[in-house]
Amino acid sequence: MPFKVLDAPGLQDDFYLNLLEWGRQNVLAVGLGSNVYLWNGDNCKVTKLCDLGVGDSVTAVGWAKKGPSLSIGTNNGEVH
Repeated sequence: MPFKVLDAPGLQDDFYLNLLEWGRQNVLAVGLGSNVYLWNGDNCKVTKLCDLGVGDSVTAVGWAKKGPSLSIGTNNGEVH
């Protein structure tokens, strides 16, 4: 039996994308379409971090090795 089930509708099944990243702060970052969501493992709370808008999508998320900084790569070739 799973402890938790990630409900991530629209999660792209693409080998080259990095759409899930667990951080040292026990927070999971998830890229879904043009949105990035954060799931806190301590309190199970979900927060919408950002929306890139129409015409762009998340291609990668990655936590910094130190601190709570998150990088977001986009389909338009930008890093936020």
